[in-house]
Amino acid sequence: MTEKPLGIIIALLAIVLLALLGMTVTPTPTPTPTPDYVTVSGTVTVPDGMSVESVTIQLIDESGAIVGSAVTGTDGTFQITSANATAGTYTITAAKGDAAGSVQVGLGLGDNVGIVLSLVRGSAGMDYYKDKGV
Repeated sequence: MTEKPLGIIIALLAIVLLALLGMTVTPTPTPTPTPDYVTVSGTVTVPDGMSVESVTIQLIDESGAIVGSAVTGTDGTFQITSANATAGTYTITAAKGDAAGSVQVGLGLGDNVGIVLSLVRGSAGMDYYKDKGV
């Protein structure tokens, strides 16, 4: 029976000794996970500013691999989130018929970047695109 109070006394003495020595016990913080994605969103327009629907958008990494794609909505907007991405320079392309545009952006992990892409007229000319609702 005397062993129980003796164990409590030893534990209390250890706590007092730690307090006297100025030692504290603090929990190790949980590290914040590093995001593993990039997100690009934007609007596709023609040079006069009109937005364009049904444009195919591709997100291409430095090695030339397509890591994400989307199609613009009726308001010309799109969003691509690429999982398991790496930080680096990406090319974003937009294409519809023979109209195309592209831009390069530097993206870091967890970045959310907004852009505006303009389609440049192809051999058919801008009147063709306006007539077709592009």
